[in-house]
Amino acid sequence: MPTTSLVLPFAVPAKERAKAFTPSMEVASILLLTEARRKKRVLFETKPKKTSFVSKLHFPLWAVPWENGSLIIDGLGVFSPTIVFFALPDITIFIDDVERGASVREQFLRALEKHEKTFGDFAKTVKVQVNAVIIDEELLTTIFEYTKETVALKLKEDEAVVLAPPKLDLQAAAETAQTVQRLHKQLQADTRSLEYIKKLLEETSMFHEQKILREIEYTREAYENEIAKLRPSVDKKVEQLLRERDARTAKMNKNMENELRSKEREMERRERELQRLELTRASFLQRRETRKRRHDKIGVTHWEHRIQVQENKIDEVKARIRALLEFIEKTRRQNDADTEKLRFGYQALIDQERKKIVDIEFQRDKSVEAKQKEIAWLRLATSGIISQIEELVKRKQEQERELKKLAIPWQFEDTTLLCLPFYLVCYQTQKKTQFQTFPPFKVLNSEGIVKTLQKTIRSIRPASRLKLFLQPRSKTLSKMLDFVLQEKMESDKAFNESLLQAAASANILELQNFKETLTKGVEELKAEGWISQKDGDIIIKAYTEKEIAN
Repeated sequence: MPTTSLVLPFAVPAKERAKAFTPSMEVASILLLTEARRKKRVLFETKPKKTSFVSKLHFPLWAVPWENGSLIIDGLGVFSPTIVFFALPDITIFIDDVERGASVREQFLRALEKHEKTFGDFAKTVKVQVNAVIIDEELLTTIFEYTKETVALKLKEDEAVVLAPPKLDLQAAAETAQTVQRLHKQLQADTRSLEYIKKLLEETSMFHEQKILREIEYTREAYENEIAKLRPSVDKKVEQLLRERDARTAKMNKNMENELRSKEREMERRERELQRLELTRASFLQRRETRKRRHDKIGVTHWEHRIQVQENKIDEVKARIRALLEFIEKTRRQNDADTEKLRFGYQALIDQERKKIVDIEFQRDKSVEAKQKEIAWLRLATSGIISQIEELVKRKQEQERELKKLAIPWQFEDTTLLCLPFYLVCYQTQKKTQFQTFPPFKVLNSEGIVKTLQKTIRSIRPASRLKLFLQPRSKTLSKMLDFVLQEKMESDKAFNESLLQAAASANILELQNFKETLTKGVEELKAEGWISQKDGDIIIKAYTEKEIAN
């Protein structure tokens, strides 16, 4: 036994149980269960089994301090679980590509394209076999609660502890635990590597983005300088063209007005002449009417002739006025058309001059837009890779948390041997040897059970009654003991032999004070109502009068 060890009790009273469960009661209870199992016949058995030994052994579990807890190592080396974790892609290539593009943007952009799916498409996993490490969460919880409960009880170790022959000593257990510790460090290193390349990528991307932004500023400044140099000459030329246009327009308007002035004066004369002719015709019409009233045919004929002559003159004047109006309107329309043509002609020249600046502005905006698109693509490509890296970090951290769950939340100062008790019973038949294990129990409060079942408890078989008071503290622990011992004993001949030797040395039937212990235990069980007087007498007689085989 190492100097640092913790012997776990086989039977622990439940919280509601006030009475202690003594070692004598433990021995008596195990023998009652053993006897019930012995008397059970299976198919083709003609004689009851013989009980070769009933031994209290201890399953060795090493508690190796790690972080703020302890890893539990299977001292028999039966368990060989495998931990699967995701492997990183070759980040060295990624780092080299990014660093080569640190100062050359084209290389950096190519690196982004090259590694677009580097951290997203890989599906490589690594399997690490952690031999003898207990990883079952439920089993670890049971061991932790068991350990915490034992430390709280502050029990005195007053009995000899016989271990199932361990395969791993203290040094081997520590080396086994280092497998998990190295894996944990590897996960931490992977996380740090991912965080480093994320930071490297962010800083390099930001460097190039800032560089592009400065290039945009320089581009704008260069084009603005060019525009500033060109604008005075363009403005001067535009101003000159506007003056020429206005001067030529004014001249054309003036020529038109000069040309139309004589026509307008003539039209004014013609309008006055028309007015006089119309007044004269009105006077002639009155005179004709006067002659008509006098029935002066000759006078009427005379004035009708005069009226006709006057109307002819009026028609001629009106025709001339219409011609003058048409000429004036046509001339003005032509002048307007010529003026508009002149304006369009000069506007084209002005636009041509101004286009010199517009073209430079267009080149400036196009160049700036191209660089802004470059920034947008740079951000998109960088954020895509960073998202993949962040997802990997998340998965690595999750794996790290899962790995930490392998340690129970109880930290021992030194590597400690946890001695997990169990009983191993050997039965012999005519043809073969059978083994039965009894795992650690939780002792319930007997008073409540006896009171509830006081009318029927006497009719229940002793073993069934015991199961009302003694319940396995953990199904997982029971399954582990059954599987480990049977599997190991069947597959490992050397282990089987050494276990049988250990069991022989721990056979409670060979203890010097066995009879006294059994008798005392039976009396204590009877006092609590667990068994009857008859059951107690039978078990004492069976195991103290050497009638085990019958």
